[in-house]
Order: sequence, then C-alpha cells, then structure tokens
Amino acid sequence: MPSGRAKGADDSRPLAYGGVDALEQLVLGDQPQRGDGGRLGVLWTTRDREVPWLRGLDLRRDPPAPGGVRHREITLPDTGLFGPPVTASFRFTRPMTIESIVDMLATYSGVITAEPGERAAALAYALDRLKQQFPGAGEIDVPMRAWCWRADRVNS
Repeated sequence: MPSGRAKGADDSRPLAYGGVDALEQLVLGDQPQRGDGGRLGVLWTTRDREVPWLRGLDLRRDPPAPGGVRHREITLPDTGLFGPPVTASFRFTRPMTIESIVDMLATYSGVITAEPGERAAALAYALDRLKQQFPGAGEIDVPMRAWCWRADRVNS
C-alpha cells in the first residue's frame, strides 16, 4: 500500500478535537523520532462498560469479577527490557446502528467461544434490548473507550 494508510468505512467520521493529539502524545511521547531502544504501545478499544445499558449487553457465563471491574493492567515480563508502563484511557462516541452494535458484540471472544445456541440467544437478547431501549433509532451514539499502555525499552 503506497500511502501506508488504508481508507476505511469510518474515515469520514473524524475523532473529537484533540483525540488524535492526546493518543499520539501517549504513544509517541515528546519525541516522535526516537533513537533509543524503542517503545511498546498497546491499544484496546471497546464499548464503555461503565455505561449501564452497554454493560447489560454482556454475555454472562461466569460470575462477574468482584466489584464488576475488568482487569485493565498489563504486566510486562521482569526482564529489565522495559521501564514501567504509562497508561491512559480516552472516552468517545461512535455512531452505530442497532444491527452494527450486535455485529460488534458478535466479535467478542466470550460470544465467539460460546456454544452456538448460547451465542444465538445472547445476540438475540442484545438485539431485543437495544430495540426496546432505542425504538425506531437510526443511529445511536455508542459510548466507547480506548485503553492505552506504553512502555519505553530500557537501553542496555
């Protein structure tokens, strides 16, 4: 790909002002051109499960963790290769149809690994709940969250 960037379906929807700058600052830091050992960056984007109606769409096969909080830490091997991680999260909204929300839910590992009947029931349940909560909605502004971790490689 000559340009280094593929045009996607959502390219016409810009991020909120400052969103790209904040993410770039976290991942790149103050020095976009680094001559040292490098940097490890991990990004994970998902729906914001702190929003009750989104949390209610989760497939429940196991009891939730104490306090209902998911594990959001990255533990790097104690090899001395990386310094301590820096973390941040960013909230934003993504306009989606009810059907595209259900399609997104179908990509989550808990749904993918469920038995076929359980998977179908979970997706049908989500579709029904969304239609009840947002009757006749064309698009819904879905609260999303990007979780970001960065660790600099330590020079040896």
